[in-house]
Amino acid sequence: MPLGPKVAFRIGGPAEVLVRPHDAAELATALSIAREYGAPVTVLGTGSNVLVGDGGIKGLVLRLAGELADFHVGFDHGGAAEIEVGAGALNAPLVSMLLHLGLVGVEFLATIPGTFGGALIMNAGAHGGEIGPFVEEVGVVRIDGTVERRPGRDCDFGYRRSGFRPEEILTDARLRVPRGDAAAAKHHLDEMRQRRRSSQPHDQPNAGSIFKNPPGDFAGRLIEACGLKGRTVGAAQISELHANFIVNLGGARAQEVVALADLAAAQVKDRFGIALEWEVRRIGEHNSSGDPGN
Repeated sequence: MPLGPKVAFRIGGPAEVLVRPHDAAELATALSIAREYGAPVTVLGTGSNVLVGDGGIKGLVLRLAGELADFHVGFDHGGAAEIEVGAGALNAPLVSMLLHLGLVGVEFLATIPGTFGGALIMNAGAHGGEIGPFVEEVGVVRIDGTVERRPGRDCDFGYRRSGFRPEEILTDARLRVPRGDAAAAKHHLDEMRQRRRSSQPHDQPNAGSIFKNPPGDFAGRLIEACGLKGRTVGAAQISELHANFIVNLGGARAQEVVALADLAAAQVKDRFGIALEWEVRRIGEHNSSGDPGN
């Protein structure tokens, strides 16, 4: 099953097996079969923050659907509502529903493409907000079948990271979102979206910011200062609009994106002494020897 057309970057080789479990029972069955055959398991949402290797992904690839991609509003507690969100739910519709109900604070999430599970893993954030502080608990299923409800305080949320491990599959989360001025929140969201449209290459396939911002600076500023805007390797290009984005000009390969990112990181290191850290997750087989990316 080709994965390139199914991810935001439009890059990547095939999935060996692609399964869409719709509930906990189907997920448990899929994991049981993977254990029986000793197959690795990878969860892939919309691929908005990943680079799939040219060699594709071995084993079982999961895309959560149905109940695992739904969301529900629970009881109101002291001006805040509890929200049950499936890990496969899309960020933008979730925010739209919350704003409709007068629940505010997570509207920044609507500017971040992808699924809620991916947002949890990366502790997604923008414009001064991040999802971690709203998380009460997270449902986790390990590849060995063990099930856990993990309190948000134990998820080790930090800047663009969390403590979830590769062998853990996130199924859902419980959030607490406060009530507030929905009209002001919608206005703020419109402003955020406008800023992103004017400063980021939304009309070209990409996976968002390639690098995390180093403390006290911006990766895009550093890369631009090295004169790398518009630089290409094959069909991959450092965006002419925002230097921390690499775009697919058409038919780009993962190895071209990695080569371009390595070039940018090396020049930033040489000029500024700053080591840039990848924000985009590299998954699957990324080189001719078959070793998976880190």
